[in-house]
Amino acid sequence: KVSDDSPVSLVGGAASVVNDTQARIEPASALDYLTQYYYYIPATVTDSHGVAFVAWTDLNKSSHTFTTENHELDAPYVTNWTPADGSKDIAVNTTIILNLNEKLNLTANTDLSDGKFKLRKYAATGELSTDVAGKYRYNGDKQVIITPNSPLTYGTQYFIHIMDTVIDLVGNSFGSSWQFTNRAEHEFTTIQGMTVQVYAEKTDALINNAYVDGWRYRYEMTLNTTENGLSVAFPTGWQRSGGGGEILPDGNMRLLIDEANGGSITGLWSEGLIADCTGSGSIACYDLSTDHFDPPSDIDNLDSNPDIAGRQIVFYVFTKIPDEPATPAGIYTANYNIETSSN
Repeated sequence: KVSDDSPVSLVGGAASVVNDTQARIEPASALDYLTQYYYYIPATVTDSHGVAFVAWTDLNKSSHTFTTENHELDAPYVTNWTPADGSKDIAVNTTIILNLNEKLNLTANTDLSDGKFKLRKYAATGELSTDVAGKYRYNGDKQVIITPNSPLTYGTQYFIHIMDTVIDLVGNSFGSSWQFTNRAEHEFTTIQGMTVQVYAEKTDALINNAYVDGWRYRYEMTLNTTENGLSVAFPTGWQRSGGGGEILPDGNMRLLIDEANGGSITGLWSEGLIADCTGSGSIACYDLSTDHFDPPSDIDNLDSNPDIAGRQIVFYVFTKIPDEPATPAGIYTANYNIETSSN
């Protein structure tokens, strides 16, 4: 190397003879970009007749130098990413993947704790964006993977933040601006949380211990697409307004759901189907109590209306009115608890 006369390591430790008039000098690794080198041939080298070579050394190096090319000057950038910009209804347990056009000058497969990459909650100009805690990893090739430590917040907008101190292997700084000022170009929104609408289909009841003559309520839910288990509990059962009466859920309440598509059930309200609670075809029946039933209803892939964001599921709750002893007439209210799960 011209700058300090340091030797370059060669493959095999030395030059190799190709033929009577040719030698091969092969560096053991790539030379430095935009750097001047010279050839070194000492006077101890002779021809086949013993005549010494006119030495090429550091004393006359200017006569036999060359300069390597400049490194590429293109800035690294993200070619594509998931979730894509503007995505809606993203699962709260999503993993963010950034694919780049070239390798970066980062340590592979270790947590990036220096804040070069961030997932942040979206905020208006002048407001503070909150960083999401998680594992930020570079896979050593051309990919950065962000895995939040806990599920993201339902119905919340996030954006991906990349510092311009990120560089490629030759020192080019990150090209595109992925920071707060242009956050609208790399943002996504998580799915809305679970919503429940309860419709009273039958509120007048006979005190005759029959489900078909009791109360019937229809529950319409929107769920996260990752949830695959559903369980319901009525912690206090039905309580009579003003006191003096109650209907406990154990033995008096049933839940019916179509586990084929999660849609509405029509024309199947027979006392035997509800009371026996053995189900019929895709219609499943569950005994309700003060605790959640276990195992839960299998709602994996159920969606009664794919045109609506999330997954739409319908189920029905039946209550019979006990007649021994007779249940006091009156207005009754109940609290329910719906629990969903993801494997």
